[in-house]
Amino acid sequence: MTAYIFDSETTGLNDPHLVEAAWLKLSCVSSLAITDSFLHRYKPGKPIELSALATSHILDEELTDCPPHTDFALPEDVVYLIGHNVDYDWRVIGEPNLKRICTQALSSKLWPSAGSHTQSEVIEITGIGRQTLLAMSKEFDFKFKRSAHGGHNSPERKKALAERDAVLVERIKAYKELGISRRRVCVKLHITSGTLKRILEKYSIDYPMSAAGGNRCAA
Repeated sequence: MTAYIFDSETTGLNDPHLVEAAWLKLSCVSSLAITDSFLHRYKPGKPIELSALATSHILDEELTDCPPHTDFALPEDVVYLIGHNVDYDWRVIGEPNLKRICTQALSSKLWPSAGSHTQSEVIEITGIGRQTLLAMSKEFDFKFKRSAHGGHNSPERKKALAERDAVLVERIKAYKELGISRRRVCVKLHITSGTLKRILEKYSIDYPMSAAGGNRCAA
């Protein structure tokens, strides 16, 4: 059989469009021997949502000269598509007629006692060291779920917020150069005027007021 490990980056969860597609062709599933690979970006037909930006760090401006997302197609010899929560990626690329293997479902079946299948739980169940797991995740292109523990002030949440701010800062600076008003920035980035004000002050961004003097965002 011909199997491909597949992953995608998209515009977000709301009617997602493809932004980046990647696959590895396996000559044999048992050995995971790779015979070919693919990685390419595409221009979506809608803006990338902020939540997706925080994950992929792919900006709309980077996709201007890329082919349209509708151009993507899997190789014709695909029989099995393998991925973590693979049904999501399968739907994004148009639900082609093929068989799917979901590694998330497999891990839940193999280790039903694991609450969330995070990296820490895999280490506890399998006895595999953290560095070995990290090396495997990079080699075979899979990710562990983020732990749900830690609370509002957890290091994981602080890191996620810092990454989100970094994406917002780049977008805000780009919109400033384009002469877009504060109000329109809020609308485009789906943020409140309070969030915009916080970021401008925190990162010392001199963003002029609109001619009308207001900076409130549309609801």
